[in-house]
Amino acid sequence: MKNKISFARMGYLLKQQTFVLRSSLSHLLLGTFIFFLCYFIFLSLRFWLNKSAIDVHTSDGWGYIALFIYGLTIALAYSMTFTGLETRVKRIGFLMTPCNPIEKYLSRVIIATVTGFVGILLTYFLADGVRMLLDWVIVGKQVHSTIPGFFNALGDFAEGLTDTKDFQVTISALALWVYSLTFFILCSSVFRTKAFIKGIGLYNLFVIIGLIIVATILFLVVGSYDDGDVGDREDFFNATMVAVSVILWLFSALNVWWSYRNFKQSTIL
Repeated sequence: MKNKISFARMGYLLKQQTFVLRSSLSHLLLGTFIFFLCYFIFLSLRFWLNKSAIDVHTSDGWGYIALFIYGLTIALAYSMTFTGLETRVKRIGFLMTPCNPIEKYLSRVIIATVTGFVGILLTYFLADGVRMLLDWVIVGKQVHSTIPGFFNALGDFAEGLTDTKDFQVTISALALWVYSLTFFILCSSVFRTKAFIKGIGLYNLFVIIGLIIVATILFLVVGSYDDGDVGDREDFFNATMVAVSVILWLFSALNVWWSYRNFKQSTIL
């Protein structure tokens, strides 16, 4: 049982841990819903005061911003991956669960993933629906949802995956996204309290350092080319983006390994 994953045990553990974490998950989803709703009400307030309808372009723009908020709240969900293990008593109780460490680790990651990508998305849809209802009651004119703009933003990102011109940049962005999520899983295993706040601080620091390094390399190398060497500049830029992607994927794998190592230690300390 040490290293073999049993789907029966995983199913039992997912059900058990969802019940154990129901309070934390409920607070997260409720807080996210309230945050989205306050965001929409704040943006809609000036339209309501003027009794004017919100046009479709404006609502689409709000959807783009909502996508950023959605990503931030997903990071919050991942920073709570190993919540509920703050005290020795809770860790001992979790240790006594008849499952191996890999199953316990995966169960927490799966719960965080479903909560972040599905649960928070549903709270966004619900908040947008409430905002549309208020818009219809107060203004009484045609209302527009922000959901199309939200998925348009996702579509713009997905389109870059098939665009050879921006392929390297998009792959780097995707690698950064995966690194970000695994980084907050790592923070959840390292920090037993305020993992999200501490993770945001460290994440911003690492991103700034990385941007400075990449920008310095591009400035020194690309700046040395002659004005006519446009092709060489583009080739070096693309190569740099590929290198950044590889480094980020490696760091993502390191985050997963390190978080699993910390998780195993935390359940016995």
